[in-house]
Amino acid sequence: MSLNTNNLNIKKLTFRVILMIFNLLIISLLLRLGAYLELFSKSKSTLDIDRVIISNKVELSKNEKNTDIIFIGDSSCLMNINADKFTDISAIESLNLGTLSYLDFESYGALLTNAINTIDSKETLICLIIHPEFLRRAEPSESHIQFFKSCNKNEYTLNFSEGNYLNNVLSLNIFKDAFYGKTPIPLEGRFGKYYGFTSSLNDYLNTHRGSAIDPREFSPKSHHGNILYRITDRKIEQLIKFKALLPSHCKLVLCLSPIPDILTDENYIDAIATIKNKIKKKARIDYVLSMPVSLPSKYFSTKTHLNSTARLFYTEALSREITDLNIFKK
Repeated sequence: MSLNTNNLNIKKLTFRVILMIFNLLIISLLLRLGAYLELFSKSKSTLDIDRVIISNKVELSKNEKNTDIIFIGDSSCLMNINADKFTDISAIESLNLGTLSYLDFESYGALLTNAINTIDSKETLICLIIHPEFLRRAEPSESHIQFFKSCNKNEYTLNFSEGNYLNNVLSLNIFKDAFYGKTPIPLEGRFGKYYGFTSSLNDYLNTHRGSAIDPREFSPKSHHGNILYRITDRKIEQLIKFKALLPSHCKLVLCLSPIPDILTDENYIDAIATIKNKIKKKARIDYVLSMPVSLPSKYFSTKTHLNSTARLFYTEALSREITDLNIFKK
């Protein structure tokens, strides 16, 4: 009797599991059908800081028309440059399209193409601001690249969780886009205390010409690794392709971001000079700025980002350097 009861229970359990899987597949099919019929919002699943930054910069690049200078690059461009301050002291309309080092020159180029096709300026300066860490990064993050492409093409991020088989089968990305796209998500750590929610960070970027503040505090003990920075031939080739996207009325300026002086050694200045010379010679950049390659550690929030105080005087110094180029007619 007990044996028959156990067999019956196993059959019931098996049936329920199969029914549950079947229902999940039906839901997945309905989500994909809804995506195909464009019933849900696209590429707006801003569940974390990285997604907010990427999706925001795509929108800015396609909508800001009144711009004379575009700052573009990795997160050191995003956090170190105060576009409001730059415009106030230089009287040059600016836009900060700095994103993340997880992307690559091809992604930066796509953003730049969007902006160039949108702005009304007859003479535009492109200021490429990147950290030496970006130059030696071997490969970009494929998941970030895919999310950027989905935002830029206004498509669903079906493959953002690459390698997550369950996520792809159940179409969880579509669920996140559809239901979390406009839902404020609390940010973690210092960013949560400073900005609050993903929606607040997005609003901050829109209000401040694409610039942001890194609210963290730099701790030398928590930053390890070497500073043997270099630029590979592959990055040079990508930079050449990036420059080729610029129309004739655009000039390209390169600026390498600083690092905390406590992390440098006696050879660091020469190493950065070598990188600059190699870029200028092979990529034929119009201008390479002589901004500081290092600053006192008290001015940093991380190894790659300046704090809210330092970004102000760094922006002022950048404004003077660019003004001295005499590119814009008074």
